Amino acid sequence: MPLLLLALLACRPAPDPPTDPPADPLTDQIDASAAGDCARIVDPDMRAECAVFAVRADPARAADLCPQISVPFWQDECWFMAADAADLLGEERRIACLRAGRYQGPCIANALSRELTRLTADPASRCRPGLRLEVEQVLTGYHRPAAQAEEIVRRIQRGC
Repeated sequence: MPLLLLALLACRPAPDPPTDPPADPLTDQIDASAAGDCARIVDPDMRAECAVFAVRADPARAADLCPQISVPFWQDECWFMAADAADLLGEERRIACLRAGRYQGPCIANALSRELTRLTADPASRCRPGLRLEVEQVLTGYHRPAAQAEEIVRRIQRGC
């Protein structure tokens, strides 16, 4: 008898996977933040994180939301996220990164990397003669030594 019961249980079809993901209160808060509801969250860290996610979704809201964050860590994260999500480049990005406090360095590094990647997105463009000058211009735009351009271009142009 126990073998028959085991066989019946083993042959039973697997339950259908859930069609809707389980509710996530943080996701609800992030969605609510689109309507400016982050302020309703009582916990300062959760409220700040909500604002950061709202800024990531809509970088134009940074000027309104980031200054309202009372937790310095999250305020820096908010400005960093705003600069990164807005896909700003050049002087505009450098100025935006100045607000990112402890994340100013990584913010500028991300922007610099993004611009250098765009310069060499096409494999054929990596071997062009004027690349060094373009790299120097990007570096000086971020107040980095133009002398670094030679090393960067040498790495980019390996195999050319």
